[in-house]
Amino acid sequence: MSKIEDVNFINNFSKIKLSEICRKLKVDRTNIFYGRCSDEKIHEVRKQIEHEIAMLYILDGVENGK
Repeated sequence: MSKIEDVNFINNFSKIKLSEICRKLKVDRTNIFYGRCSDEKIHEVRKQIEHEIAMLYILDGVENGK
């Protein structure tokens, strides 16, 4: 991997925002931190974070011809 590929990956990673994920799922971010949401909502947030990270790897592979 080149330095440019690494920098692009890091820049894309920094675009993942918990507040945006919570807004999309209609969950209060502070309730996530304090565990005041239902188990299902917390799990939804986790799955969305995992999805966003997986998309980074897919995007990285497409950009680099993998």
